[in-house]
Amino acid sequence: TKSVMDNALRVMQAMIDVCAENGWLASTLRIITLLQMVVQARWDTDSPFLVLPHIEPHMVYLFSQLRATCIPELLYILKGNYEKLASVLRSELEEYEIEEVWTALRRMPVLDVDINVHDRKVERSDRRRNENDWIKVSTGSQVSVDLNLRRANRPGKEGTKVFAPKYPKPKDEGWILVLSDLERKELCALKRVAAVRGTTRQSLVICPERPGRHVFTLYVMSDSYLGLDQQYDIPLEVEGESDIFYSDEEEEMPDLDAVQAFSAVEYDTEESFKQPNVYQYSDWAEEDNVASWE
Repeated sequence: TKSVMDNALRVMQAMIDVCAENGWLASTLRIITLLQMVVQARWDTDSPFLVLPHIEPHMVYLFSQLRATCIPELLYILKGNYEKLASVLRSELEEYEIEEVWTALRRMPVLDVDINVHDRKVERSDRRRNENDWIKVSTGSQVSVDLNLRRANRPGKEGTKVFAPKYPKPKDEGWILVLSDLERKELCALKRVAAVRGTTRQSLVICPERPGRHVFTLYVMSDSYLGLDQQYDIPLEVEGESDIFYSDEEEEMPDLDAVQAFSAVEYDTEESFKQPNVYQYSDWAEEDNVASWE
């Protein structure tokens, strides 16, 4: 079994490379989600709280008492307060089990992401875009999307090892950055990032060819955890003429479900909490035959 699991991850990583090379966005996202499911031994349709130790499906209702729907939201609500979590879980778990849940929660990596294009910061907001939000670029030019990834919670004594009790060997955290043109269902760039201990800078390069206003989408996805993925919109105004001819008979892909948004946690270096940034996560519906994750 151990050999099969080792090889399964290698095969899926190769599948991601093939899909990215061909620009297949939906297939790439689906395989990354499958990668998360294999490491955590959970379905993507399961509650994200089921990755925590001792938590069974009939106990998930406890987290609704804290008004948390995902792990980053739970971390923000708790604000480092163990007793706030314990008071809710004591009706189902023993004290030593609650301590193990607390330890696992503090190991979960939460990233704060800053995005810059042409030295302009991409604002994260749910409000309607105005003229100043669109970043002007030229057709055919190389546009660098610069990312600043900061781990909001500091690693503990386990370092950056993944909490995956059902996976047969230790595994380091990792992230996959996917930049896409959601309107065309096309993957534009992909990059793997090793475990983030503090702050790291990364760049993705795209060459927009179609003039007009287009919203590119960045996915920041864990290669090990379900429920920690983030999604950001990057509005670009592409100026110039296009030399590319587009056929009117292009095959249409299934429509995507509407994006759901909820707040993720942000810590400072002293592990105190700030007002959360609004990150966007996607629920891809299985009936659309595209992909699905929480």
